[in-house]
Formats: sequence, C-alpha cells, structure tokens
Amino acid sequence: MQDLVEEAGMSSGAVYRYFPSKDAVIEAIAAENLAQVVTVLEQAIEDGASPPAAIATVLEFVTRRHTEDGFAAIALLVWSEALRNPTLAAHLRDATANALAALGDPKPGRGRHRSLDPTALADLLLCVLPGYLMRLALGGPEAIENVPAAVEKVFSVSASKPKSA
Repeated sequence: MQDLVEEAGMSSGAVYRYFPSKDAVIEAIAAENLAQVVTVLEQAIEDGASPPAAIATVLEFVTRRHTEDGFAAIALLVWSEALRNPTLAAHLRDATANALAALGDPKPGRGRHRSLDPTALADLLLCVLPGYLMRLALGGPEAIENVPAAVEKVFSVSASKPKSA
C-alpha cells in the first residue's frame, strides 16, 4: 500500500479520502486493468483480427504493460485475491462476459470462425492468461516471447480444419 501511496504522490490520508479501504483501492485498480484488457480484445476484433489473433494481441499488450509497470505480478495477485473478495470476483466475471461478447460478435460483413466457439475462446483466454502472466512475472518477456504467435497459430489451424462427422 505504501508503494501505491508513493506512486500516487499523495499521503495515506489523502488516498483514504477517495477509497474507504485497501480492498477498495485494489478493486478500483483491478477494474481499470481488466477494462483495458477487454478494450484491447474488442479493438483487435473491431480492427478485423480473427479471434485467435485478438487473443495474441491481448497477450502482447500484457507483455508491454508488464515491462512498464510489473502488470503480470499485480494481475496474479488480483486473481488470487478474487478467491476471497467477492467484488474482485465479480470484476473478473464481468471481464469474462465482455470478452465472450467481443469474441462472439463478428465485425459486420465478416463471418465468425465457424469452428471456433466464442465461449471456448473466452475460456481459453482465461486458462492461458494466468500461466502466461506467471511465466512473464517470473521469467520476463523472453520467457513468453513465442507464446502469442503460437496461440494464434494453433487456434487458426484448428479453425481451418473441418469438423469430423
């Protein structure tokens, strides 16, 4: 908390005038960061990226953010806090719902990838992201440098394969 107060350039008392508790500060930071991640996903889809490419774009965004401010380590802490904090858990559920909406809503004039279920893609993002964040937090950008392209390639290949009868 002291690091946050110092970063804000405020006294503890001033911070607590805006936020009633440490949890409220964490919740506000988490909500803002989750909104940024969803916005990156939505923008990638809007710009015409395939769902796998949009997920890769999110991973690249997370990497850039981590090099700026240690985003990955903070995100992991927030996700673990969500196990005990219902407000954080609700923010994560909302972000998941927004990601699902973005992945399932094709850009006008573009067909959705028929074999890529938007729910499965949102679940994939939620499953891949914690491991990606852990590798990034512990090993730095070089530990995950090939992951975004691999995610895009693997899921683009599976999208192009016809479903078995």
